[in-house]
Amino acid sequence: MNRFVILLRGVMPTGKNRVPMALLRTALTEAGLADVQSYK
Repeated sequence: MNRFVILLRGVMPTGKNRVPMALLRTALTEAGLADVQSYK
């Protein structure tokens, strides 16, 4: 099984460019990715 890492520049869980990690995981799962995890 291949593993992929997505690094998002300028997207932070806090601050000006706030993107909640739960929302990001849901969006990636809906896009067809499996076993989506975020680094905590």
